[in-house]
Parts: sequence; C-alpha cells; structure tokens
Amino acid sequence: MLGLGNSIISSSLISGESAFVDPNSVSGTIGWWDFTVAGNMYTDTGSTNVSSDGDLIKRIDNSSTSGNKLGVFLETAFSGNRPAYKTGGTNSKTYAKFDGSNDALRCWHQSGSSSVGGIETNKLSNSSVMRLDNYTLYYVAKADIATPTSDEIIIHMSAYDDSNENNMVFLKHPDANVSGGTDDEPTVSFYTQSTSEGPGAAMVTDQLLTTNTELWTIRSDGDSSSFYKNANTSLGLTGHDIGIEGKMTWNRTDSGGSFFQIGSQGNAAGNVAINGFDGDVYEMILIERAVTDAENTSIENYLMTKYGL
Repeated sequence: MLGLGNSIISSSLISGESAFVDPNSVSGTIGWWDFTVAGNMYTDTGSTNVSSDGDLIKRIDNSSTSGNKLGVFLETAFSGNRPAYKTGGTNSKTYAKFDGSNDALRCWHQSGSSSVGGIETNKLSNSSVMRLDNYTLYYVAKADIATPTSDEIIIHMSAYDDSNENNMVFLKHPDANVSGGTDDEPTVSFYTQSTSEGPGAAMVTDQLLTTNTELWTIRSDGDSSSFYKNANTSLGLTGHDIGIEGKMTWNRTDSGGSFFQIGSQGNAAGNVAINGFDGDVYEMILIERAVTDAENTSIENYLMTKYGL
C-alpha cells in the first residue's frame, strides 16, 4: 500500500536551487518532457530549436537517459496539430500551449509499419512490458477553461497486445460521468480500461477544475493508487483500489499499435487527435514503477519549487 508520508509538504519545501533533483537519478524514469527548456523543442524534425513566443512545436526530446526510454522524442506530423511555444508563464517559465482541438505530441509504433518518436518500428521502447498498474506520473499543467463542455484529455497511453486487447490510461479534464463518477462537476479524473476485464475504472477526484497551474501526481503500486495535486494528498484520492480493470500490462513489442500522446486522445493508427486539452503543459515525468515516499517527496519538492506552487 502506498505510504502517505508526503500528505502535506508545503511547509517543508526546499527553496532555491537546492530543491533541484535530476529525475534521471530516480531509477525507472523512462519519460521526461520539459517544456521550460527551449533546447528540448524544435520547429522541425530536430535541427531548429524554438526561439520566439508563438513558434509551433513539431518535436520535444525525451530527456530520460534510461535505456528503456519511452521514445527519443514526441512529435506531430501536421502543422495544424502543433502546440505553440509560449514565454512568460508561471514563475516566468516557458510552456506548450495546446489549443483544445487537435494539438498532439506523441511517440507511436505499429509492427511492420511506420513509427513516430525515433524508435524502432516494432517496439515503443527497449523494455517490452510496462505495468500500467505499477508506475508514477507527474505533470504540471494549467487548464484555460474551468467549465469545459466536453472531456479534455491531457495524456493518453494506449497499448494493444497480440490479441488486440486495448489497454488505455486517460487523464481527463473534466470528468463527465465516466465509469466510477458520481456527479457532473468539472473535475480532474483518471481513467483506465482493459477490454479483457470490463468497461474500465476511474479515479474521480473531488477537486474541481481550476485555471491555476497545478502539479498532479499519480502513484500506483499494483494494488492501490493515489491521484492528488500540489504535493498534498488531501487534495485528491489516496489508497484507491484499482480493481481488476486497472491491472494491465502495456505490451510495447506487440503486433498492434501502441502510443504515448500529450494534448489529446489518439488511436492505434497514430493519425487521430480528438478531445483536445485547452491549456498549458509545463513538464511531465513518467517512471515505470511506484516510487518510494522519499523519492516522491524529492521530485514533488523539485517541481513545486520550480514553478512556485
């Protein structure tokens, strides 16, 4: 069961540069997409960095140094689907502005077909399997609309195994009566689906959607999950039983299509971007295991301090 040692840490945040922690020092970090570093982003396939406010982002590099990293980079193929590089954000940081329509950055593969993200054609990373019920994800983002009229998906991870089973993890803004929901309030929620086990399961937080920049943490150890904001476990859910629907494997060397996508909902063919997120994305870190309480506090301190949250 996940510990609650970081339930309220705001009073113990380390200030200044001493708060920095390199996510690559945490084993299992397979994704680190940082939109505050212009050198990570390109207006083309990798030769011209973004430099001016409003430049359209075609590619962002994955700063993970793991041999199992989730793609070398995320990119989008069409100019109409590119988020904008923006300056002057929270705590004077730069960020990616997603338009709420069809913006998307992704890595994707389909065996025997093309791939996106600087990866081999037949696999999404050098690790064949990632447990989607045992990982940690951090993201810093800001919604532009507190009462959107439809679901807005920030992150979509999808896997298809050899039997074409569809395993998906959604982060949704807001919840609108997904399975497990209790009301129609615009909230931040988290959805998993394993077609072999049922229609899916959701973690619907009681946190109403805001237009503030927020850090959200998802930790799952295979039995229970936590999903909360701003390094405070009282602002969300902890100890949530993920159920059989949430126990799934992301098979990344399969014959179907698997992908990781930011900014909208994708598909196995790698050519769909719907239910777009209308807002700003600053940073995302994905670790293919449940981190320890000490590791979690260290990463949350780094992100909370970096963005002045």
